[in-house]
Amino acid sequence: HETKETIKAKHRPVVIITSNAEKELPDAFLRRCVFHYIAFPDRELMDEIVTLMDDNDGSDKVEKNKKLINDCNDKIDSFNDDLMELPKEIAEVNKQLMIHTMDACYDELRENEKGIEELGAWLAKIRIELKKNVVRKQEYEISNQEIYSYMHDIFGAEVVDLFDMKYNPSDNPIRKDNQQ
Repeated sequence: HETKETIKAKHRPVVIITSNAEKELPDAFLRRCVFHYIAFPDRELMDEIVTLMDDNDGSDKVEKNKKLINDCNDKIDSFNDDLMELPKEIAEVNKQLMIHTMDACYDELRENEKGIEELGAWLAKIRIELKKNVVRKQEYEISNQEIYSYMHDIFGAEVVDLFDMKYNPSDNPIRKDNQQ
């Protein structure tokens, strides 16, 4: 396109695209691609590549490159060793985290159990007090009914109604009817 020439091929061309970075490419394009991942060369392959490099210009460029590649290989080996240790360290940290989490959870469970026991004892005591007070209230109500019945029997309803107005004016049915 740039040369404004048309090139005719005898065979269908193969296009190779390489990249070290991820790029967003259209789905239609990607469906027509075959992906091949090339792993980073190991130490032996890198040594072989450096050995095959041409040093025709007389400079010590190849030796410098060999030194750089060897330094890189040493660092990569060091990083690989660290990477090999990393899963073990993660597993150990996860184990410690699990132990601390379980300790915290069981501590909380024990605290909750103490609270449950304390509240259970308090509720049992309150239930007893409540039952006693319910019985006491019923005894008062029965006593009041007996006294009121006794007053009706001895003095009659008319006299009791008069005293009701004096002692309990708001509870007196006659007085309530007159106020409405």
